[in-house]
Amino acid sequence: MTKAKTRLLHACALLLLGALTSTGCGSGSSDSSSNSSTTTSTLAASSLTTTAGADITLTATVSPAAATGTVTFYDGTTSLGTETLSSGTAALTTSALAVGTHTLTALYGGSTTHDTSTSSSVTVTVTAATTGTTTITLAASPTSATVGSGVALTVVVSPITSTGTVTFYDGTTSLGTATLVSGSATSTLTTTALAVGSHTITAGYSSSTSNPASVTVTTASSGSWSSGTCGRGTGANVLSSGTLAESSKSYSASSVDESAICLTGTSSYLTLIDPTITTSGSASSSDDSSFYGLDAAVLDYNGGNLVIEGGTISTSGTGGNVVFSYGTGAVTISNATVAATGSAGHGLYAAGGGTMIVNNVTASSEGGSGSIVATDRGGGTITITGGKYTAHGQRSAGIYSTGTVTATNATFDATNAEAMVIEGSNIITLIDSTLTATSSTSEHRGIFLYQSMSGDASNSDCGTGACFSMTGGSFDYTDTTNSSTTATDNCSAFTVANQVAHFVLTDVTINNSCPTLLLSALNSNWNYKGGTTTFKAYGETLVGNVIVDSVSTADIHLYSSPGTGVASRLTGAINSANSGSTIVDLTLDSSSQWVVTETSHLTALNDADTSYSNITKNCTSCSVYVGSTVIK
Repeated sequence: MTKAKTRLLHACALLLLGALTSTGCGSGSSDSSSNSSTTTSTLAASSLTTTAGADITLTATVSPAAATGTVTFYDGTTSLGTETLSSGTAALTTSALAVGTHTLTALYGGSTTHDTSTSSSVTVTVTAATTGTTTITLAASPTSATVGSGVALTVVVSPITSTGTVTFYDGTTSLGTATLVSGSATSTLTTTALAVGSHTITAGYSSSTSNPASVTVTTASSGSWSSGTCGRGTGANVLSSGTLAESSKSYSASSVDESAICLTGTSSYLTLIDPTITTSGSASSSDDSSFYGLDAAVLDYNGGNLVIEGGTISTSGTGGNVVFSYGTGAVTISNATVAATGSAGHGLYAAGGGTMIVNNVTASSEGGSGSIVATDRGGGTITITGGKYTAHGQRSAGIYSTGTVTATNATFDATNAEAMVIEGSNIITLIDSTLTATSSTSEHRGIFLYQSMSGDASNSDCGTGACFSMTGGSFDYTDTTNSSTTATDNCSAFTVANQVAHFVLTDVTINNSCPTLLLSALNSNWNYKGGTTTFKAYGETLVGNVIVDSVSTADIHLYSSPGTGVASRLTGAINSANSGSTIVDLTLDSSSQWVVTETSHLTALNDADTSYSNITKNCTSCSVYVGSTVIK
């Protein structure tokens, strides 16, 4: 076939793509004696309604059956794939159709003996995938305990709208029931009834049963309170060895650097049921308060297992953290209310490698620099299920992570700071959680990943995984005061400074009041290096500009949701300033869209839709550049 004939066939195919039917475009020659045969194509779908992610088979039939070559299947103008004809038919199975209505056609590409033809359109409707299956996930904390000490049993029920009660079992013996918390479908039962030996715990809800959780209970000597040294300070009630369990008692401390409850020594096991704990003293050292738990109301300092069920815990002094786990400390707190009202008073804190399990806790902080959930120097691991966590003070975030923080079905509200902050090579993972942040003072960031070079967090990159990962739930960010005309000084929903950072967002509802969605830039407060950002969105609707300064980079990916099939959509400009040596790459799948609002500059574009029909302009006299080439 000549090149001229090939070009003509290609042009005919493009003309035919929007047609309902075709009986042939011609062989590319105006010679009336051509031997090409007219063809007719028809398309059938295995189903005209389906759910996102489900397979659907498209079958094209070309007449006459002697036709050879290939058939390309289209969703509008987007190719779904190409298959080879066999005995006049070609079939394509795909699960790539997003939620919505799709107009599908099949284009037979023709051959030297048969003309091209396009089928009539077939309309397929795709709905969001739903599941009627109830699942129950059970976790026990701690998994090794001494007889008489507490073990917290926590379940998460899916779907999140589930209500009612959950029954917990040790084998076939009921341990008791707990009511699901409305809106989070979580519940926790703390038991001290497990005998010495190995236990297989399960939870039942409706007709569903959870995964098993194994708990080992060993013998123990009885412990008793003392007072005296506790970490870097003192404790009014100190348990250094043995097992102690108390219910409905009050504990207090009022001196400088004094904790009301302190657990030290790895052979100590403390269980407090419905306690009332208050402290009013302040910390003499802000660093020791943050790094070692000095003056915390409840401090597990290189101790064993501390289990708190119910009750209230409050602090009013400066540096008065509420519950603190340090070193070998392992704290489990469930169904409690905690509050810090003093400056630099945090709610739930881990440092020096401490761990904390938090279940359905209501926590609040009022003072400045008092993030309600935090880790600090040496890192820590905090795992949260359910509950509400509110920070009201300036520079008091919902979560401040220099370690690993995971939250499921939880609510975080920061009224005067970022919703989330990650410092250094650390992690926050959120599942079906709700974030709300309002900036009204000097910080104008919704979610902030950075490196301060203070030594509080590892000076390494976040790695190739997700530093910040959020699946489901919502993020609402409002800035009430900032009106800077300098783009890099204005508010942004996501900010990266002086760090390599990775975001992964999947099926999150995002409401951003700021003109900037993502800022990747050098921050002169730390002046270490620019931002190197990877931002991946699955099924996200994103509004705002992407700003990258001359020493920073951004790699943006827009994909359809793997669960619902909903495509991502970004409305905004990318690198409109075209700053110096800035590297900004964009990747889109064929269903996801970019609505351009200002002239934008990309270093590289990887678009599964090679016609770029998923990139549209909502602006006049604006262009999209890839390098020096204008593509729109």
